[in-house]
Amino acid sequence: MSPKIEDIFELAKSLQNESDKLLIQTNTSFNTTVSNHEKSIGIACEFLNRLNTAVLKHSFHSAEEEIKFFKEIKPAFLANIIFHLNCLQIESGRSKADEATLVKYFSRYIKLINQYNRENKEFHTYYRSGATHLDNKYFKRGRKDPKILIDSYVFNFDEKLSSSHEFKVAKLIAYERLVQYISNEINKIRNTGIKQLTNKSGSSLTWSGSKVALVELIYALYASQSLNGGKIEIQDLANFFQQSFNIDLGDFYRKYLEIKARKYNPTKFLDTLRDSLVKKMEEELE
Repeated sequence: MSPKIEDIFELAKSLQNESDKLLIQTNTSFNTTVSNHEKSIGIACEFLNRLNTAVLKHSFHSAEEEIKFFKEIKPAFLANIIFHLNCLQIESGRSKADEATLVKYFSRYIKLINQYNRENKEFHTYYRSGATHLDNKYFKRGRKDPKILIDSYVFNFDEKLSSSHEFKVAKLIAYERLVQYISNEINKIRNTGIKQLTNKSGSSLTWSGSKVALVELIYALYASQSLNGGKIEIQDLANFFQQSFNIDLGDFYRKYLEIKARKYNPTKFLDTLRDSLVKKMEEELE
């Protein structure tokens, strides 16, 4: 008798947490950047294989469960591979050149990503809007799309393990991270650190908490869609806070992964904010 489908989702969550921890450890080591990305690809592939093995052994009990898996769960595993493959390609081609040459080199990848996003605008709009009317076509196995097969051939497309559009979702996730990664590298090249942010913003405010705490706050605001009705990119929101509080967060997505990987109390800073406000209001009532 097949285990319940919940086991797949629980296993996937456990694998994702384990994978995130290993990737964080690898990318904060003192090895070379190229070496770190090579190791990260190996880790990401290993966890994707473990997830695929679980899929072969389990049965989905409904179309909704199958769609949820291939729309929300598996793309996150694929995205790790795509992200680090692209980072490896970028870093391997990086040369010791002057500032203008390096900025031009990194900017070229931003242009390629923007071109890909324009070519896939229709699907990206569908996915980001939360639409579901085409989910049966996009996220159930056995629905072939020749264009998608060409795009995802490197991952050995298998009808038993894949839906037609999971790779597009994975690419969307990976490219969002990649844009942030490239932007951070360009900022480093241009020596935009704390002093540069201070000069740009003119703000005298400084963030005195931890960087991880600020990232937790930024992602909470982003998830709540409280700014611009949710029509804001996480990179733009992070840049606003960096400039306003004279702080360089570096690779803030990696810090977000650290927050996600917390075994207990993932919203530690937000809980502290709540407790501090409640305490202040109680004291004022005394």
